[in-house]
Amino acid sequence: MIQDPLISAQALKALINEPDTRVLDATWAPPFLKDRPNGKTCFAEGHIRGAQYFDIDDVADLDTALSHMLPSPDLFEAKLSALGIGNDSHVVVYDSNGFFASARAWWMLRAMGHSKVQVLDGGLDAWRGEGGDVTTEIVSQIPIATFEAAFNPDLVRDMSAMQAHIAENDSKILDARDQGRFNGTSPEPRAGLPSGHMPGSYCVPTSVLLTPDKMMKTTADLLPVLEDFQNAPVVASCGSGVSAEVIVEERDQVIRILEQRAVAPQIDPEARAQIEAMSPEEQAAMIAGMVDGLAVRLEQDPSDLQGWMRLIRARAVMGDFDQVRADLATAQQTFPPESQEGQMLAQLAAELLPPPADSQQD
Repeated sequence: MIQDPLISAQALKALINEPDTRVLDATWAPPFLKDRPNGKTCFAEGHIRGAQYFDIDDVADLDTALSHMLPSPDLFEAKLSALGIGNDSHVVVYDSNGFFASARAWWMLRAMGHSKVQVLDGGLDAWRGEGGDVTTEIVSQIPIATFEAAFNPDLVRDMSAMQAHIAENDSKILDARDQGRFNGTSPEPRAGLPSGHMPGSYCVPTSVLLTPDKMMKTTADLLPVLEDFQNAPVVASCGSGVSAEVIVEERDQVIRILEQRAVAPQIDPEARAQIEAMSPEEQAAMIAGMVDGLAVRLEQDPSDLQGWMRLIRARAVMGDFDQVRADLATAQQTFPPESQEGQMLAQLAAELLPPPADSQQD
């Protein structure tokens, strides 16, 4: 079993000519984005040499009006076998949008029992940046292969299961859409669908998980965003089941680190080493990203005491003491100053804030 859900462009270059390596281009664009070419067009315009196109709208249940629903195991077996993929194949999935649909394809293979699958970190742009070979040629000779699916129902939820999760509050539901669609302040791009979110769900936009160049953020950057979701089952959702898999994929990346931690506020050695190796500018950018992620989460769940404490510490590190005071005031709307939690927050802020001006002059 492959433990790491990601593979770098450099590592793929070393493996791409291995006989069991299969590369899939899963590029997909929502049909409501009229100014963006569809996945097949992007593939035709240039793809990794030897890659084949994986169409999430074709490898799907076509008997439903819902877009790209997971197909039956029999159909999935036929589609994967036709792509020359067997149970021993090492599958690498990428797309032209960083992670957008490649994570979806990664999840589909895992749901059908295939663990030897990874996503190319950074997608086609990362491959180009590493000097990888890009072509418009289509593979003419596809290896003969037989794929046998072993469907894992634990990786899928239907409507009744989601209703049960909401009623019983037994899972964390993470929504990958942006804040506007989640809050209902922005219209849904799909006609006829209301905006808003499932009761009790959390907004974790994919934008807070990726760098500007569509690479996965480092473990140190992801910990503040995802660590609070480690101790309960997580269900990821989005608009139609594509970008949600980015959350699943990146949580899988982080969870291996989190499981090794005895105390939540501690930083594991891998993350600490990454932080210590950063330049001051990189550390500042990391903290800013952490602050953004915490602020989004606390807006959805203001009862997260540890989240408020981490946010206040991060603001102080940034030297934003006015915001420390503002965050304390906001947190104390949930944790009154006279409560034990409110006193803990006030004490933390007092330790981090600079002394008053008259004290500094003495």
